[in-house]
Amino acid sequence: MKDDAPAVGRAVFYTLPVVLGMAMPLVTLPVMTRWLTPEDYGTVAVAQVAAALFMGLANLGVSTGLERNFFKYEAAPARLARLVHTAHALVLGGAVAWSVVFWLAGGALSGVLYGRADLAGFVLAMCLTSAFGVLASMQLVYFRNQGRA
Repeated sequence: MKDDAPAVGRAVFYTLPVVLGMAMPLVTLPVMTRWLTPEDYGTVAVAQVAAALFMGLANLGVSTGLERNFFKYEAAPARLARLVHTAHALVLGGAVAWSVVFWLAGGALSGVLYGRADLAGFVLAMCLTSAFGVLASMQLVYFRNQGRA
């Protein structure tokens, strides 16, 4: 029983952010529906869809590749470090590259999504928030696979 305590602690450490992330929409929905008009709520929803598309383009499955190949390189720390750093660099590089595209075409993209060009910064901010979420998730996968989370 004594040996199970660290495993339980790691499970709680890893599961807590996931549970909080899943509970956040349930907690914020009543607040958002009171504070936001239906038009504003639709603006947020469309930006979330744009952020999901953005991360699909920026990520290109690299985070899945990291998780899939982790144990293949686990015995060789230098190769594992190269895998982890390359995966993070590719996702970050993709996010930066697509951020530039979204920034340059932001007015046109906002015009297509909303019929007005003044929401380009909001869409870009949602996309960047999504990018940081994917990078954090990749780090949690790394810690989990090492048995540290």
